[in-house]
Amino acid sequence: MTLISALSRLAAACACLVAGATVLAYVAVINSEPGGLGQSDGQPYGWAALMSVPVLALALAAVVPARMRLLLLGFAGLVLGPLGLIAIFSVGLGFLVALVFAVVGAVLAAGTAFGADSGTSRVSDGLHATRH
Repeated sequence: MTLISALSRLAAACACLVAGATVLAYVAVINSEPGGLGQSDGQPYGWAALMSVPVLALALAAVVPARMRLLLLGFAGLVLGPLGLIAIFSVGLGFLVALVFAVVGAVLAAGTAFGADSGTSRVSDGLHATRH
């Protein structure tokens, strides 16, 4: 495993930890309110379930190959961004921090998935061909 791949996995794991802690904070806040998660409309359950989806994708992204990691990190980013903006006045900042980690991990995974760290990318092949 290359250094770039390891850093991509680390970024995915950090994003997972931050997003997971944010979901736990949300559940703790909802439980501390009168009615808690046992409210009759069930709306907090839906939000908690929605918040858990990118956490699962990030956890999986930390252990899969680079191309699948790129896909999972991209999906998590597409969910974390709007979720962080919607919840900006409560737990949204945690999701936005996790989004930053996910973007960093995705950029690193893209470099690993398409050979930028091994010198076999098409760009480097083109540069070598023009120098000879």
